[in-house]
Amino acid sequence: MTCPDVLAADLPALTAQHQQIVELRQYALRKGRRDDLIALFEDRFIESQEALGSTVLATFRDLDNPDRFVWLRGFETPRARHDALDGFYTGRVWQANRTAANATIADSDNVLQLTPVGPGFDLTGLTRAPVGSLAQSTAVITATICPIAKGQQAAFAARFARDIAPLLAAAGAPAIAVFASDPRPNSYPRLPVREDVTAFVWFQAFPHEEAQRLYADGPGAAFYRGLAEHLTGPLEIQRLRPTARSLIQGPPLPADGRKDFDFLIGSWRVRHRYLKARLAGSTEWLSFEGWCQCRKTMGGLGNFDDNLLNGPRGAYGASAVRRFDAALNRWSIWWLDARYPTIDAPVHGSFEDGVGTFIGEDRLDGRPILVRFTWSNITATTAQWSQAFSPDGGQTWEVNWDMDFERIG
Repeated sequence: MTCPDVLAADLPALTAQHQQIVELRQYALRKGRRDDLIALFEDRFIESQEALGSTVLATFRDLDNPDRFVWLRGFETPRARHDALDGFYTGRVWQANRTAANATIADSDNVLQLTPVGPGFDLTGLTRAPVGSLAQSTAVITATICPIAKGQQAAFAARFARDIAPLLAAAGAPAIAVFASDPRPNSYPRLPVREDVTAFVWFQAFPHEEAQRLYADGPGAAFYRGLAEHLTGPLEIQRLRPTARSLIQGPPLPADGRKDFDFLIGSWRVRHRYLKARLAGSTEWLSFEGWCQCRKTMGGLGNFDDNLLNGPRGAYGASAVRRFDAALNRWSIWWLDARYPTIDAPVHGSFEDGVGTFIGEDRLDGRPILVRFTWSNITATTAQWSQAFSPDGGQTWEVNWDMDFERIG
């Protein structure tokens, strides 16, 4: 069953204008019928809607509820929404298939009418898979739905830009689109939208479930706890997987990173520059020389280096131990200082565009901080490393240690 009279090539170019009104539609389905609805929807209901002026931005399976189907539909204006919906629901395609569709749906009234805070989803270069595609995404898109006081959309948007968005970016999971409840009336009352809640919603994208879990259990956990006091009800986080023909698909699996630290294998002269006091407003830097030798271990899934640091108070030894997790495609790094009997808390991360960023949680003088290692300016004979601390969950960073590496063997 296909829809040959509507071709993707005949549809208008998709732009941010098609997101001035966005419906977040959450359908409760009859038990075991989700795949039936998705097959019908992707075969009959995408091009037929877009030919009338709407944009089917995304279609999702809810990973935590096997009987929920979530999708996003966008429009340019209230009038365009009315005309597109009226044309579709009174038109031939819906009339011919509504009985089959409705047989899968228990409740279709959980609909939020939203408007973008910012540009909406970046649709640049996106293309939809053809009818009949069976490709399975590994990505996870999360929708964070915050109930807020009526009329507070602008105030919460300001708070989001100031306090929330920087934290999401610092945790490596920036918002890919942000929306708030649209205060304009429902321009097509035949299809109800929720009027009992005012919502602020943002979406994040992860390459796979484990990446999303690590975020949720790590920086996301503390962040969401701190957000609760600003909401009028429970926060809801939906974990969504794009269907085969969803326009928004999320990030692909990253390239295998097990060789990312191959550049470091060998012997190095290291010039250190160290901030005398950390997170104390200090501007006094200490400089000294050192030496580092790095070796592979565990068949390339790890490496460790021996360091001699000729510090201002005398020479001491230290080691960095790195382990690659092939399942998560990320490195974890531990630092051991011979002057102390403990091992530092690990940082985790990966390389992107030649820059390695690794972040973890630790404590400094009893207060929680974030720690960031950065590798950059890597060549065959040189490299740079820096360490930074953040006392405010990643909103601001203070660099407190730099190392310049020069290969000697």
